[in-house]
Amino acid sequence: MSNCSEHVPEPSLWAAPADRDDYQRMIDVRDCLIAHGFPVPEPPSAEVWLEQRRDSDQIAWSPYTAIFGDDKAGHVEQFSREELTEINVACPQNGTGGFYVSYAD
Repeated sequence: MSNCSEHVPEPSLWAAPADRDDYQRMIDVRDCLIAHGFPVPEPPSAEVWLEQRRDSDQIAWSPYTAIFGDDKAGHVEQFSREELTEINVACPQNGTGGFYVSYAD
């Protein structure tokens, strides 16, 4: 089974300074993923996350990258494309900082 996992940067036309509301949306997505059985690790503090967002060389933490990351653990391969689509529908990524795209064939 092959897989694809990659972070797609936020288009510059969408880019705006992040704020605590953006951080809270990430926490809400994390809570949703946990409610659907995904073991999402603790997020960084709001201050650290906002600093990550300001640093253009760094990808800010998101619940999706926390789960799938660069997929060295093979997490994407555990799910069908349909299952990954379902979780993205149930717990949509908000796009703050970009989207994490992952699917298995």
